[in-house]
Amino acid sequence: MINATIKPTLLIVDDEQNFAESLQLAIEDAFTVFVAGSLAHAREVLKKIMPAAILLDQRLPDGECGELLRELREFSRVPVVFIMTAYATVDSFIKTKNEGAVDYFPKPLDISQLKKALRIELGKRTL
Repeated sequence: MINATIKPTLLIVDDEQNFAESLQLAIEDAFTVFVAGSLAHAREVLKKIMPAAILLDQRLPDGECGELLRELREFSRVPVVFIMTAYATVDSFIKTKNEGAVDYFPKPLDISQLKKALRIELGKRTL
């Protein structure tokens, strides 16, 4: 008998392709990863799958993260959303938390801290 565990799904939304691919490689041991380079692409992915978590860049070519955060509230099962940004400020942190993000990570990311935060938040959802 093979003991296979099902990995949670995760959507990375970031327009920096090299960053997104590097992040995917760093976390694909623990997650089934999908990548989108824009809000429009993320919306297309979300029509097909609803990931357990989303790593969402704060600024994208076609808008700000808050747009997608507000849209996600309409779903019956809202994923855990972490914001990633190279432009971290206290005001933007507060704003994204109020819009529904669980946490906020400045770039460059600490992958071990990110994985730990994801495990904790996803663990809360399964209880």
